[in-house]
Amino acid sequence: MTTSRPDTVVIVDGDSKARDQLAALLSEHGRYHLVLHSTPSAALEYMQSHPIDMIISGYRLPEFSGLELLEHARTYHPDAPRILLTGHGGKESAIDGINRVGLFQYLEKPWDDERLLLTVRNGLRHKNMQRVLQEKIQALDSALLQLNEVSERNHVLQQELHLARKVQQSLLSCPPEPAAGLQVHVIWQPALEIGGDFYDFLPLQSGATAIVLADATGHGIQAALMTALIKLALEEFRGSDASAADILAGMNNTLHKGLPQSMLVSALVVTIDPDSGACEAANAGIPHPLIAGKRQTTCVPANGVILGIFDQDNFPAPQVRRFTLSDDDQLVLFTDGLSEARNAEGRGFGEGMLQEALRKNGHKPPAALAEYIIQNMRSFTGQDIRQQDDITLLTVALNRSKKH
Repeated sequence: MTTSRPDTVVIVDGDSKARDQLAALLSEHGRYHLVLHSTPSAALEYMQSHPIDMIISGYRLPEFSGLELLEHARTYHPDAPRILLTGHGGKESAIDGINRVGLFQYLEKPWDDERLLLTVRNGLRHKNMQRVLQEKIQALDSALLQLNEVSERNHVLQQELHLARKVQQSLLSCPPEPAAGLQVHVIWQPALEIGGDFYDFLPLQSGATAIVLADATGHGIQAALMTALIKLALEEFRGSDASAADILAGMNNTLHKGLPQSMLVSALVVTIDPDSGACEAANAGIPHPLIAGKRQTTCVPANGVILGIFDQDNFPAPQVRRFTLSDDDQLVLFTDGLSEARNAEGRGFGEGMLQEALRKNGHKPPAALAEYIIQNMRSFTGQDIRQQDDITLLTVALNRSKKH
């Protein structure tokens, strides 16, 4: 009778007491193969030639920081959850590293044993879920592609898919009218007949508008079914006085309870006051918003944890970024289907090319700018390249006609 191998957990900390304490805790409460290192170089040498399932690192290490170590570890083992242990005052550095390093979680020293054990178990469970999810998504997407080919020859099936698309589109809110103080243009292009990208516009009690952009894992039927749950999660905030972070936390609570274990959702919420231009952004895995100004393009680097992983009590509060749109600015929101679109050589469109397009054309009105971006992306990928992921693009400006 064969048994599965224990999960390999690499622990790196220059503090031998913390390192040994962590190893003792994990050994007592689980079946793990623990690999302990005091220096980043020794840990990286081990990871280059051995499979690992998780890496836990302190922040202050000899040679270079724990964030730099985890960034290198991501190259060798991108699927292994990365956990950072920070000392007092290291919280901001840990949050800044969430997107750059892809942290699964950070914990402050001295850690709470139960919280740490839960984080380790959730991380390893998440890794296994991701592996199973990828296998299922590949199988489902392969089946969907075949279904799309068959549907071209099957009029009845085409009608049913067309109806499903119309039902999904009915879940998407219409952009606010210019009279509401905003000019908004949306381009929504699922990779297949239906998709997992979702957007919504929520009027708030203050007169501001909350723009929500979400992306469910994968695309096609599996992801499309999740958009109805996302819509449900947002309804309680329509007309409320909720902040961007409140809306993200509420979405996470609903999605954690209702999502299948293999599904996750990334989301972005931006609130805009059309009178003052004051904005607030809270992000959970969507590419950073861009502001196309008169002279330059800037990024709004709000970071946070993807929705659906943690329950209400353990959901880490996302970073909140506040900024102000001027009359000459346009806010550009997009899902990774745009920035990660690839050409025949496998090169990605990338946010660099997107920012270059904005620098040259940020003066265009929202509709013209959005159409230009998509045209620019299509020219890069080639018209014959099949779209691999859902694409949603929103361009937003203050309504100048209202303000003058």
